[in-house]
Amino acid sequence: MTVSGEANARFVEEARFAPVRFRASYEMKDVDDLLGRLAAAFRAGTPVADLVAEARFATTKFREGYAIDQVDRFLDEAVGRDAR
Repeated sequence: MTVSGEANARFVEEARFAPVRFRASYEMKDVDDLLGRLAAAFRAGTPVADLVAEARFATTKFREGYAIDQVDRFLDEAVGRDAR
């Protein structure tokens, strides 16, 4: 069963990550920017694996950021959807 580009884009747009503070986390803006590019790529029917592989996120510890493990698992899932 093939998942449509629109369904994958919605999957990305509906992603939510736990905000954390006082431990290493990804800068929210960096992650949000990548999510926007991933949704656009899915809609355009272009592969997302390279976008994810090339992504670099600044980290923060004292300001609120996204939990690293959650973001990383989500990106793995997004790349997996790329192959469907």
